[in-house]
Amino acid sequence: MDGLREEIAKLADTDVAKERLGALLASLERQLDDTIDSDEDDSVVEQVQSQIEHFEVEHPHVTAILNRIMVTLSNMGI
Repeated sequence: MDGLREEIAKLADTDVAKERLGALLASLERQLDDTIDSDEDDSVVEQVQSQIEHFEVEHPHVTAILNRIMVTLSNMGI
């Protein structure tokens, strides 16, 4: 998650991506802290997939990090 945090920090404050990624990061952190019930597991995965599609062209570094997060979540059974 640190890599994603670093990439978010590099984005301009006026970049809409910064706000969206910040919200996604918060959601992922809640999931990893086990504060979200299992019905929302799919929601988090869907959010990550959606963000990957959205940022693929504009922010390739963010996309690579999100892909790694997807693999990690999958390995965790989420």
